[in-house]
Amino acid sequence: MHLKITYIIFILFSSASFLQANDFYKSQILKPTPFLGIHGEVIQLSDGTVWEVQNSYEYLYSYYPSVIVSLNRGILIVDGKKIQVRPIKASQQRPSQPTAQQNFKNNNSNNGYRSKIESDNDDIIKLRNGAVLEVYNFFGFIGYNKDSLLFKEGNSWKLWIEGKKSYRCEIIKPPSTKPNVYLEKKQIMKVSSDGSFLTDFKGIIYEVNSLNTIDTQLWIPPFDVLMIDKHEIINTSDRSSVIRVQMIK
Repeated sequence: MHLKITYIIFILFSSASFLQANDFYKSQILKPTPFLGIHGEVIQLSDGTVWEVQNSYEYLYSYYPSVIVSLNRGILIVDGKKIQVRPIKASQQRPSQPTAQQNFKNNNSNNGYRSKIESDNDDIIKLRNGAVLEVYNFFGFIGYNKDSLLFKEGNSWKLWIEGKKSYRCEIIKPPSTKPNVYLEKKQIMKVSSDGSFLTDFKGIIYEVNSLNTIDTQLWIPPFDVLMIDKHEIINTSDRSSVIRVQMIK
């Protein structure tokens, strides 16, 4: 009987491998109360699954928190923190898949999300607009209250981080707000020696705010930038901040 139950659980969890890589879904921790997030803690979710926390010592003291969990990866995300878990009991109901990676409905001309980084835990980043992201190929310390831009490039989402670069990311939880900035991709072909003027591929010239020329004078063209609401730019491959510009031609 024990072997039969073990086999059933194995089959249920093995079937998750046929799901796409983004198999995160929403649930809620029912037990224990409070949830600590420490190694060996056994937790029961509202979908009927039971998990054991692995190699984590968060001491969250959280009561009935909403969580995002991945069957394939053995990851539970609560309040932007990524916690490793292992399955103990599977649900017989297939979890509903999130809509995070869909193209969000946009009722205005804005196409990007500007927000502050609220927290980061390893490669999981939470923004103040409610978005939770898994960022790829990012290493290092972000720092407090950094500015960020979430935008679509081709079929992929990317996150630009102030003082860092742009990184490909997967949206685990979409922003709770509508897009709030209009982004245009431009190619800069010329930079004046003092960094005060930039010329794009079409010959349009932009004057750089004097406070930002310390960054732009080091830029070596050609390179791509994202223009924000026609008066700011970011160099997506450079570790600079947002640069204020004014179109003069």
